[in-house]
Amino acid sequence: FRSLRELRKKSNLLRLLLGVAVLLFTFTACSKTVVTVGINRWPPCEIWYVAEKLKKPGRLGIRLKIIRYPSWRSNTESFYEGNTDVTHSSYFNFVYYYNRGLKGYLGVVADRIIGADGMVTAPSITGINELKGKRIGVEVDTDEYFLLYNILKNHFLSLKDVVLVSINSSEAGEYLKSGDVQAVVTYEPFLSEAARFGRRIESTLQYPDIMQD
Repeated sequence: FRSLRELRKKSNLLRLLLGVAVLLFTFTACSKTVVTVGINRWPPCEIWYVAEKLKKPGRLGIRLKIIRYPSWRSNTESFYEGNTDVTHSSYFNFVYYYNRGLKGYLGVVADRIIGADGMVTAPSITGINELKGKRIGVEVDTDEYFLLYNILKNHFLSLKDVVLVSINSSEAGEYLKSGDVQAVVTYEPFLSEAARFGRRIESTLQYPDIMQD
């Protein structure tokens, strides 16, 4: 453990790996040989493949089976339907489904998200107030939806003032490019992809405390 503590000070990656180990440790009491982990296309989820390659869980008598879902929502719902043992989720997604009566246990909070999630508008939109009555693409019932709620509220608008278009976060750039929506809310790397076709207008830089991984 001495060497791990020394390396931990130098590497954010190791810090996340140690968090993964904490999650996996909780399953030793169950004596499970295979732990299924639900992830989606959000980049920090890739840490599970690192854990799988390092074979560290093997020391606990288990191995990982990683299942990738196309969206936050499908990943989280699959977890609460009992299809996976662990899900890599944001804090909001966890609380949202927990409050609907679907129970789970929070194992570790890895970080706060500052700047990696945000809104991109069409080039013609120069301010949030111009979005009233406009179409906004967002993955509903996720933390992106919660971020949109906060952005609108901060500019004296509500979700009822806009037209919501349900999309997967990874599709944000396509929808903005086609003109099907006038704004999107998504996360990296899809945030930067969408910004190629519009204007990055606000992000979690302005809302640093509302999103945790």
